[in-house]
Amino acid sequence: SSHSGKYLVCAISDQPIGIDIEKIRELHPGIVARLKLSENPFEQWTLREAMTKLTDDPLTMFEEVQFDPSSMQMIDVDPGYVCVIVSDRKLEGLTVEKGGYYE
Repeated sequence: SSHSGKYLVCAISDQPIGIDIEKIRELHPGIVARLKLSENPFEQWTLREAMTKLTDDPLTMFEEVQFDPSSMQMIDVDPGYVCVIVSDRKLEGLTVEKGGYYE
C-alpha cells in the first residue's frame, strides 16, 4: 500500500508486487542529483519506490529503473499524481478499482 496527498492505494495479488503513488511536487535538487533521476523525476521516483516495496531492498532507490510494460503498469489516478504497480514477472489479469479519496 501507499499514500500521498489525498489518495491511498492498495494492491492485492497472488504474485509479488509493489505499488506506489506520489503527488507531483517540486523535488529538492539534491535528491534529484543524488538519485540521478531522469527527465521525468516523479515517474522514476515512483517506479523506484514501488520496486523497493517489491524487493524489500532500500538500495533499489539508487538504481535506475527502465519501464517495462509487461511487468509494470502506470495507473491513472489523478493528473496531479503518479501511480505505478510493479512485479518481478508479467502482470496479467490486472483489475484496477477506484474508490473515493480521504481528506
